[in-house]
Amino acid sequence: MLLPEAYSKIFTHIVSLMVKNEIKKIREGEISIIIQPKKKGVKISKIKYFHNIKYNDEKTDENTHAYYRHAEGRRENILTAVLYEDDNHRLSKGSKERYSALWNILNLLGAHEYEGHGIYNYRDEDKTHNKAYKHQMHHSTWENTTHFYKEEIKRGYEQNKNN
Repeated sequence: MLLPEAYSKIFTHIVSLMVKNEIKKIREGEISIIIQPKKKGVKISKIKYFHNIKYNDEKTDENTHAYYRHAEGRRENILTAVLYEDDNHRLSKGSKERYSALWNILNLLGAHEYEGHGIYNYRDEDKTHNKAYKHQMHHSTWENTTHFYKEEIKRGYEQNKNN
């Protein structure tokens, strides 16, 4: 598994190809990374890695693959990719599938998180999260995403239809 800082640089570069200079609107102009163990019955540590510094992240849960938080009292918006470890401290199968293709990264972090939640402000609180799913499924990147990823997003959309 790569260091969190390496994932941040890779993901930031990929998403910046889509959003250009808008990437500067997120904290330090970089996508934040959380790497969490994915073990049943084990409390997940909420540690955020950023520029070789560890500090507690404000909020995430074990079903989240990425999220966008608006500044609301902070100076900067935060775009975070969440990757899970398997029992051998390697990247989990799901995280590999999700983040191994350029188009998946652009669609998840760019279309769903940055545009859907960041620009259009779709969110659970006002029952518009399903619109972020619709947006990403109609985005130009969707056609080139992997089969695994498409199925995962379709399941997420079905679970959030009324949200």
